[in-house]
Amino acid sequence: MNNKASIPRAGDSSMPRELLEDELYETRQLLNLIMDNNPFAIFWKDRELVYRGCNHRFAEMSGFGTPANVFGKTDFEMPWGVDNEVGANACRSSDFRVIDSGLEEMHIIELIQQESGEELWTDTSKVPILDTSGKVTGVLGVLEDITQRKLIEQALADAHAKLEELSRIDALTLVANRRHFGERLDEEWARTAREGCELAVILFDIDHFKKFNDQYGHLAGDKCLTLVAEAAKATLKRPADFIARYGGEEFVVILPRVNAEGAQAIAEEIRRAVERVSIEHEGQKAGVTISLGVAVGVPVPSGNPIPLLSKADQALYQAKESGRNRVAVAAP
Repeated sequence: MNNKASIPRAGDSSMPRELLEDELYETRQLLNLIMDNNPFAIFWKDRELVYRGCNHRFAEMSGFGTPANVFGKTDFEMPWGVDNEVGANACRSSDFRVIDSGLEEMHIIELIQQESGEELWTDTSKVPILDTSGKVTGVLGVLEDITQRKLIEQALADAHAKLEELSRIDALTLVANRRHFGERLDEEWARTAREGCELAVILFDIDHFKKFNDQYGHLAGDKCLTLVAEAAKATLKRPADFIARYGGEEFVVILPRVNAEGAQAIAEEIRRAVERVSIEHEGQKAGVTISLGVAVGVPVPSGNPIPLLSKADQALYQAKESGRNRVAVAAP
């Protein structure tokens, strides 16, 4: 004989009405608890993309406070739609795709400009809502606030860019280093070759720099290099003009779209600017001069800039041999 009592279950016609109502109430409470105590913002819309429900996290994120205040709204009434139809239409376009295709869309990254002026980055996934016949009746969205993650990613990107910039700068003189010069020379060679323009290179170094170092010391030598770099850089007026430390006391200047006459004039300006530099050391002032070699050519796509740089070096040697503190121009 079986003395065990039969336990009524949900959907069982023998379950008393009171028990059914209690179980329905508990199910709704559990659903609300799940909705409002998870890290994601949840919303759903009908086919006309009118909000039909959401959890508290989404209501707070959208600035409406409670789900009841979101009910019946459209994206044009949300923070990303106010005075910004672009934002509202961006949200709605993915909704329509989900409704029309019946397929989910995952990880839609969007930037929302809130009414307060703050920016909010979100990662949203959307799925179609189906009725019992399989017809799409709306769209359900799960949205995650990834603003902090984006801020960290941007900070890392900025730090990487800063490191990349520092890797191209000479630490002492704060002009470009030789690595950056090589990259820039190749770029300007290719660009002027396409345009059929002239490219000028000025190579210069400090006269008797070893003697200067021996007499005044390495600290004064470092200061001398820095002041020479600053003086030379100050004479370059165009954004395309470029100066780098080539090595030791030697510097190089790239002048795109400048002919021999113009390059010689700029080299002379650099020479005079450096000549005016006077470095005080233990009560004495040392006059610093430089010698400069100029080479100009019209690049061709099949060529390379090494011969042009070599001609500038030969011209620099000529300036040294002719007495220093002067400009020499290589033959075209």
